[in-house]
Amino acid sequence: MLAKILHTFTSRVGIAGLNFLIVMLTAQVLGASGRGEIGIFGANLALVILFTGLLGGTGLAYLTPRTNIYQLLLPAYVWSVLVSGLVTVLLYFLDQVPPEFAIHLFGLSLLLALFTVNTTVLVGKEKVKLFNYLSFLQTLLLIVVLATGFLVFKQQTIAFYFTALYWAYGFTFTLSFIAILLLPDRPDFTGFQQNILHLFKFGSTAQLSNIITFLNYRLGYYFLNTLTDSKAVGIFSVGVSLSEAIWMVGRSLALVQYAKLVNTEDPEAAKQLTIKLARLSFLVTFTAVLVLALLPPVVFQLIFGEEFGSVNTVIWSLGLGIIAIGTSTIFSHYFAGRGKYSINNWASFSGLLLTVPACWLLIPKLGFVGAGMASTLSYLAAFTFLYWKFRKESGFSFTQLLPGKTDFQELKKLLRKK
Repeated sequence: MLAKILHTFTSRVGIAGLNFLIVMLTAQVLGASGRGEIGIFGANLALVILFTGLLGGTGLAYLTPRTNIYQLLLPAYVWSVLVSGLVTVLLYFLDQVPPEFAIHLFGLSLLLALFTVNTTVLVGKEKVKLFNYLSFLQTLLLIVVLATGFLVFKQQTIAFYFTALYWAYGFTFTLSFIAILLLPDRPDFTGFQQNILHLFKFGSTAQLSNIITFLNYRLGYYFLNTLTDSKAVGIFSVGVSLSEAIWMVGRSLALVQYAKLVNTEDPEAAKQLTIKLARLSFLVTFTAVLVLALLPPVVFQLIFGEEFGSVNTVIWSLGLGIIAIGTSTIFSHYFAGRGKYSINNWASFSGLLLTVPACWLLIPKLGFVGAGMASTLSYLAAFTFLYWKFRKESGFSFTQLLPGKTDFQELKKLLRKK
């Protein structure tokens, strides 16, 4: 398991590093307003993917070891096409996507949705390394094409940013599709109708939590864009991107955790694995947030441009929430891996109850700092609920999050293991 965690963690570190370069490059070339437009487009893209995930998300991973994959892939593909189109049209009529961006939102969301379906099946088959390679390659292609266009050919527009996304998403989807074809499963549609119902049942229950979580994460973008301007969105998005890069720790651990849990029936082993990984995630996430928060504003100005000195205050407003999410990710994947998606739904909903009023009250007065504070309140609410539910099942106490000698030894092993 350590080897898988290390591989996943290393991949996530690489992806976070490349994403940092993408944020830096787009901020320097397009400025705060350009970053704001990219941030809103990215939020719209993520929203489409969330709804395609009703049949192609974590529920798909849960059913993959238990069902012929072709009975899952066919409805997930069809659903991806339909939802990519419908949600794009809805966002267009709600004036949340400019007319010239709408066709790109449909095309890119469809490619990403199909890629996500394929890689989710691979994770369900415990092909975690392959998933890591494909995810890393997707981000690598994006930065290479983007840097070439921006710096060599001087195509310094948001339109070229879309071109780079097409290259990255299209190529990695093709590779993921080939990987699916190479799996030993062969088409078998016995009981197809019943399995579609199972897929929708598990998928919709699991994805509802992700949809609510997305609203917790990204409503601040829409409030900022409505109540202030795209420049504020740009500054906030840079702070969010840097802070959320720290989540790679919890997400890396949780990916391996989830792949293990959906393939085991031992509840006690699942609890002990979760406790161990929650403690490790808390240790690394807390340290990373502290380091990032202590960087002076001039560092952000040097890296991203003169408009981005205020990123430091965004990070401070998000710091406690990032630690909470980095830890609660382990708890949420425990419940998802045991098929208890409703618990995650209630946790996300408890956060949403705070997100909307907090954004409405804080953003007009404090701008992007208010958006960060609203997000932190939401993250803390979700963490508190998940911690409470996990404690009821396992007897886990809050003090157990504090690392001990064995955790430092485990971390040392993780970093040294090749």
